[in-house]
Amino acid sequence: LDIFIAPQTNPDGANYSFYDDKNWRKNRAPFDGVDSGVDINRNYPYKWQKSRGADYQTYAGKGPASEPEARALIEIVDRHPNIR
Repeated sequence: LDIFIAPQTNPDGANYSFYDDKNWRKNRAPFDGVDSGVDINRNYPYKWQKSRGADYQTYAGKGPASEPEARALIEIVDRHPNIR
């Protein structure tokens, strides 16, 4: 049995929510020159849907897995096919 734990997959967004905006849920990636971010939970390819603009808290990104945080977790799962 192997256990994989990802305690924090959005460190910049979490830091911002701790100190600046307690309701913040996105990362802090700039979008068109504006520091607006992407909701990582909505950025995964499975059933990805285009969302409203980057100024919304549930912005899913420019495309599926467009964010490095999502791609990093996808890569781990791809390398370890026994993860369920």
